[in-house]
Amino acid sequence: MSKNNNDKEFVVMGLGRMGTSLVETLAKEDCNITVIDNNKEKIENIASKVSRAICADINDETTLKNLDIEDADVVVVCVATDVEASIMTCVMLKELGVKNIIAKAKNAHHKMILEKIGVDKSKELINKSDLILFVLMRIHLNKFLEMCFLLLLDLEPNH
Repeated sequence: MSKNNNDKEFVVMGLGRMGTSLVETLAKEDCNITVIDNNKEKIENIASKVSRAICADINDETTLKNLDIEDADVVVVCVATDVEASIMTCVMLKELGVKNIIAKAKNAHHKMILEKIGVDKSKELINKSDLILFVLMRIHLNKFLEMCFLLLLDLEPNH
């Protein structure tokens, strides 16, 4: 009925402090994680914790198309310092058909634009714990809904 955590596919774009912290938290939840950053050293440092570690420019449309990430459960864009890059990346992700996009916003205007283009969750100066909590809630929501459904049917949930 629902996916196991290790069936969940998360893509984290940007390995700054927030992106790296998110990846480390998701890795503890046994999720499939793809990380993308243009810094080869950051990619090499985190590669052992993730399913795929890709050194690439997320601002390049052809590169994004070739990454095969449109079916990911959640794509998190942790690039707020370059507002234009963040917005263009989110637009391209929407064009690719990515269903759930979470993005870090640098300021209120950036947040407003992200929301206008259909980003599912954006927060001005989002803090690390808020982002991690939101993503972990997404991971466990399917399991919670399955248990509620089974309880309504008076069935024993599988553990």
